[in-house]
Amino acid sequence: LNGQALVEHAGEDVTVYGTVEPVQQSGRGAAEYLFDHYIDAATVTFDDSGASAVNVEEHRDEIEEHTSADDVYERFYTSISPQIHPTDRMELAMKLVGAYLFGSPRIDPDGGPMYRGDIHLALIGDPGMAKSVLLAGAAEFSPDAEHRSATGLSSDVGLIAAAVEDEFGEGGWSLRPGILVRAGDHAIVDEIDKGPDKLEKINDALEGKQIATIDKAGIKANLKTRTGLLVSGNPKESRFDPNQPLAGQIDIEESLLSRFDAIVLLIDEPDAEQDRKVADHITNAYMDGVERVRDDGEIPEDSVTDRTVEPEVGRAWVKLGREIVPRIT
Repeated sequence: LNGQALVEHAGEDVTVYGTVEPVQQSGRGAAEYLFDHYIDAATVTFDDSGASAVNVEEHRDEIEEHTSADDVYERFYTSISPQIHPTDRMELAMKLVGAYLFGSPRIDPDGGPMYRGDIHLALIGDPGMAKSVLLAGAAEFSPDAEHRSATGLSSDVGLIAAAVEDEFGEGGWSLRPGILVRAGDHAIVDEIDKGPDKLEKINDALEGKQIATIDKAGIKANLKTRTGLLVSGNPKESRFDPNQPLAGQIDIEESLLSRFDAIVLLIDEPDAEQDRKVADHITNAYMDGVERVRDDGEIPEDSVTDRTVEPEVGRAWVKLGREIVPRIT
């Protein structure tokens, strides 16, 4: 493979066969007795990983049993993060996360109009609204996801890619892909408002052909970013102000917000009855965990965190669903 072809496979797991070559360090401050090691690659094979490693046939019978039920979709989305109490607004978020996971077919016929199939979803809310828990559940149900916190993204790479100078060798430059390039079906980012990127730069990566053009340090590349983006974020002042318009309180550029197919606002409004239900659910979920530890991992009867759809079944279900092109009546 040439360099451009390898860039297009950024993020995939590979096995490299070759010979390890020691190269003596040189230059100012180098020690003659220290060596860097390189692999003189002879063959690169791409490993089965992500969606390709999910076995649909192993779970097909269970999937078909679920899909024949009247409450088929409720079974799915309530299993993503059962430790969360589904308030009305949170249940809406759960439903949309389910839709995000399945996505829709990418329509890209020769000579015809193109429509992306990946769904982009944003959950913006007050602290303590279980946004991160829901994102973690989505990552667990995805057959191929990159899940990161924006606060932990490298400032020189960020969401798309960056040209970085090699720390060894002759000081050349290489392309380091970001999460939108590495991701398979889904890119899931916590605290998007606290990341290192100027977020408006990713607009083209989310829409249309979903290709990011990189031209840095003499490296030119077109990187595919065909993935669905799910993000969580906080209001500008950490909490929503009920006396101010909501639109101005979201700390994301308007041009980027327009790329999201759905934006759910999770507002922590005082409600004694609802707060009591949430507290009871959290307490019961914690006690379920205690019982699992006490009884060597046994799931307690009537557990509030019991899943109708287990994650391994959910991943197979999502993979199967993403391969279907439905006909809308």
